[in-house]
Amino acid sequence: MSYTVGLDFGTHQTKVCIEDASNPAQKIYEFFEFDDLQGVKSVLFPSIVQINNDDSVSYGGYVDESNCKTMSLFTTMEPMLVLPEEPKLELPIKPEKLHPPKPKKPDLKGHSIKEQLLFQDKFTKDYSDWESKCRQIDKEHNKNIENWELDCTAIQNDYNYDLDDYNSEKHKKQKEFEIALAIWEKDSMPRKHIFRYFKLATFSDQDWQFGIEPEIISVWYLTFILFKIRENFGNDFYNQMGVPSSFDTHDAEKQKSIAYKLLIEANRLISEYKNLDYFLKAKYTDLLKNTNFDDYTEKNINELGLNVLPEAFAGLSSITQQGKLSRGMHLLVDIGGGTTDIAFFTITEKKLPDIHAVLSFPQGLNYIFENFIEINNLSSIAEVQHLFMKTQKGFDQSVSVYQSQLNDKAKKMIQRIECEFKNREPVHGRNVKELIHALSDKPLVYCGGGSMYDKMRIQLHYFTDVRLINKDLLSIPYVKNKNIDTSLFTILATSYGLSIQLENEIQMTPIEKVFDPLPPKVTEDINDSPIDYGLADT
Repeated sequence: MSYTVGLDFGTHQTKVCIEDASNPAQKIYEFFEFDDLQGVKSVLFPSIVQINNDDSVSYGGYVDESNCKTMSLFTTMEPMLVLPEEPKLELPIKPEKLHPPKPKKPDLKGHSIKEQLLFQDKFTKDYSDWESKCRQIDKEHNKNIENWELDCTAIQNDYNYDLDDYNSEKHKKQKEFEIALAIWEKDSMPRKHIFRYFKLATFSDQDWQFGIEPEIISVWYLTFILFKIRENFGNDFYNQMGVPSSFDTHDAEKQKSIAYKLLIEANRLISEYKNLDYFLKAKYTDLLKNTNFDDYTEKNINELGLNVLPEAFAGLSSITQQGKLSRGMHLLVDIGGGTTDIAFFTITEKKLPDIHAVLSFPQGLNYIFENFIEINNLSSIAEVQHLFMKTQKGFDQSVSVYQSQLNDKAKKMIQRIECEFKNREPVHGRNVKELIHALSDKPLVYCGGGSMYDKMRIQLHYFTDVRLINKDLLSIPYVKNKNIDTSLFTILATSYGLSIQLENEIQMTPIEKVFDPLPPKVTEDINDSPIDYGLADT
């Protein structure tokens, strides 16, 4: 494969660089130029996907918002209010008091005196027995009433406790239902289906508010990109795509797995739809049915000529291989549209970046625009973008808010570096002041769309040698495009780095091990320490 496609799938915009190695002695690099509805060409392709009124799908610069379909794609069931069963108060039956029949006085008429006396004696005895039984019954009844009242009190207390629990749970369920219903009603409302930030949502836990998963949108978008590349360069090329960097082994493998699944499924859709026109005429409902994510093998990756590289590595390798940075400890700040990445790296003997830690936060150039809109009570990001490109005047407060965040994140990164240095102090025997000495005035490399503007590039703590990845720093041997605005090369650096096939394995030493090579200190003279091993070359 003489062509290597460097695919920088961006949150805000996508960039593609093609290396033509037909003549290994004179490699030619070309940044792919997309056009838009007006035929204007650009090397920056917006990461936008839209469902049109006729159910077809448009991509990037070919999106016409006036043709955007308005609908609800939220397919979840309307939430139901399910309350717990209300407790019932069931008291035991109150004990009844039943006296035996009261003895009746005998009828003495017509009886002899003797008989009358006998009847009277019997009645007196029966009445006395009756009274005794009544007293016993009254006594037992009083005891039963006492026990009944105790039972009722206990049951009533249990009921009151259960009722409090019920009312609390009922209130909680009602609140949850009201929130869920409000979300459901909002998401179910018809709205324009134009998708942005699907790349960010695909590779992170970013909240996604649409019924179509961001991974599916990403596949459709990449399918379009690959179709466009094939139109110009044919089918025989090696494809390297960047993914967000991660030093957690599980997260890194997950990111790579997602990227390979996206690329493999995009290539499968290309095989199914055959040509771009057919793909663009497909209704989104058919695309949904035809987009599937299957397990893949190394064989699938190799057959399709795919590779996945950390974005930070690709961006840095584009300058380190040219020897533009001396060995030592450096920081990279990549300011994108939606996110900012800060990377701590050194350079290996083979002139490749060895990245030790990457810290990302979800604020980029758009964060400044949104803050400016809020402060100035505006509504259009496009209007603010245009204003910012002309002049950054009036953006001081918004930029300051962003730079405060950037400073805080950089401080955490530096504190981490110092912490790891101190952890190894029992071995290397060096004071942290020597590390600070080694970091002072070290290069701070900026790249990404947000770095184009002078106002955005600031010194960060010890790192005061501010550099910008630009055309001069990249020193690309031969660029076919002759009309590229030179200010764009800081955005194009990652795609250029991705277009260069690796000859050596990527080395990414965890920050916990970056100071392991330092030998024990052999002198107490602090003036010798930064140079004796070359601490600055760690």
